[in-house]
Amino acid sequence: MGTKNKFRKRVRINCGEYMHIGIVGLGVVGTANRVGFQQLKHDVKCHDIRFNTTIDIVKDTELVCVCVPTPSSINGSCDTTIVKSVIVDLHNLNYKGVIAIRSSTVPGFTQSMINLFPDLKICFVPEFIRERHAVEDFTQDHKILVIGTEDQQSFETVRKAHGHYPWYVKQLKPTEAEICKYYMNIYAATRIVYSNIVYEVAQKFDCDYKEIKDAYVKTGRHADMYLDVDPKMRGYGGACLPKDMKAWIRLLKDLGLDYELFETVHKDNKKFKTTIFPGMRPEDEGTNTVS
Repeated sequence: MGTKNKFRKRVRINCGEYMHIGIVGLGVVGTANRVGFQQLKHDVKCHDIRFNTTIDIVKDTELVCVCVPTPSSINGSCDTTIVKSVIVDLHNLNYKGVIAIRSSTVPGFTQSMINLFPDLKICFVPEFIRERHAVEDFTQDHKILVIGTEDQQSFETVRKAHGHYPWYVKQLKPTEAEICKYYMNIYAATRIVYSNIVYEVAQKFDCDYKEIKDAYVKTGRHADMYLDVDPKMRGYGGACLPKDMKAWIRLLKDLGLDYELFETVHKDNKKFKTTIFPGMRPEDEGTNTVS
């Protein structure tokens, strides 16, 4: 079936029609999903190996959201080992509900899982939440819900679960949804680096970067997001952008696409001086840590 033009405006769903939802992995994304779904009065079952639970707890749910880590491999690629192991476990449980992969994955991964496990209903549902405002973005600023599936039942199940949160709902093919997630994060990282460079140029001329940025935003061509520069938190960091940038660079190489732009962006990001405190952003690279 075609998935084009599946773009829907915000629709109110009766939150009283609660569902049984499972969440595997309670990191930033999993926790935001848990809180958001609980606020919609859904019955939420959670599994995380850190809390001595077992995956059997989600067996009888209608939807399970897979929110486990996808760290960088040695060569920078996205390591989907944990995601695949969860899908294998659900297959062994003879799971009958819809499996929504919310972890970042390499384009083509979800489709490969669909091909490998045709008896499972697997889709890719990227998240676009900010790391420090995850719950707020999920429940109050959920601009778009992208559902990567060609199965209409899976699409409706995921859409219903999110209730009135999304402003818009967009149906894509699984691989299109995976690329969409990288599109967002790589563009965000590139904007951050560019803004930091403009900030340094402004400093050289003893100019106020914020005033320059505010004037630029007023042109209406771009939103304000990712343009702010914090002198003590320079460049992009956190759990998502660095690893997604490395995965994107690796993907381009694997596809035989010879572009150096993003390698340069990632390299230049490490030049920015960032002062962090122990435990504040431990996953960041190229930072000056205050002990």
